[in-house]
Amino acid sequence: MSKRIPLQVLSLLLALGLFAYLVTRSDNVTHAQSNGFDRTQYANDTPVGDLQDQLPETGEVDVMIELRDTPTAKVYAQILGNQNDRAANPQQRAAAQAAARSQMARISGAQHRVLAQLNSAGRNARVLYSVQTAYNGIAAKIDASILPQLRANADVRSVHRLPIHYIDNSTSVPFINAVNAWAATGANAGQGVKIAIIDTGVDYTHANFGGPGTIAAYNGNNRNIIEPGTFPTAKVVGGKDFAGDAYTGANTPVPDPDPLDCNGHGSHVAGTAAGLGVNGDGTTFLGPYDNTTPFSSFLIGPGVAPRADIYALKIFGCTGSTGLTT
Repeated sequence: MSKRIPLQVLSLLLALGLFAYLVTRSDNVTHAQSNGFDRTQYANDTPVGDLQDQLPETGEVDVMIELRDTPTAKVYAQILGNQNDRAANPQQRAAAQAAARSQMARISGAQHRVLAQLNSAGRNARVLYSVQTAYNGIAAKIDASILPQLRANADVRSVHRLPIHYIDNSTSVPFINAVNAWAATGANAGQGVKIAIIDTGVDYTHANFGGPGTIAAYNGNNRNIIEPGTFPTAKVVGGKDFAGDAYTGANTPVPDPDPLDCNGHGSHVAGTAAGLGVNGDGTTFLGPYDNTTPFSSFLIGPGVAPRADIYALKIFGCTGSTGLTT
């Protein structure tokens, strides 16, 4: 007899899964465009790697310039010692806050000195962003010729290549140990759970939700009506479009019965929560969902609860915002 995943466990895993979109990937991607949003599928799950010092000697390169001063969050934690923020008394928290503010002033001074050096390089350097709290660094696009001067700066600890990230979830589910929940429930993986995706709709023609997964199937679907036999499906078992494709948040919604996605965001969220997964040949993965699931071979990895039913509640048009929730 199969077991259901406890709702508390499922909720935690779903929350973790939704935060785990960005993972380090290779550049090998294939694209299939259809009607306004990108039905991107990712191949070859090969990590680019963490920050590293293997930098070229010539040409333009994106780098993270790591500064020597300790980030403010670490200073704050050091003052609290072994206590967490809630357990600390008001005096300890005040001391930690004061130390973090002082450290921020030091970091800002050092970063301004490094920025001045980058600015002196003229068009050979362009700052992308800077961080101070969890990490102390400046991301920049530079010419490799200025690397020796940067490394010689007294405020600089090291200069690393900036890693490139792509949106995907085929490594996220194992990373948050959802596979252990599947194994603990006899590969149930969400059977009997119902998940409402209140978003831009769901592309139920996609292979990740048991559809044919072709551009023709998507483009041939009139999003204003439900053609016989197209919706609901075995996976996306219900839903409605409360907005209409032309709704932008500033005009009048025109509801219709078909919640087919024309933006992509809702399909991404639905896939992370409960997608079935897509095999390397573009077909729907149908299991098993356990410790034998072949994550390295997927174009799109399964969601956290791949056996769950999806309800598509479309409250956005193809673009813009929404005023259809309270």
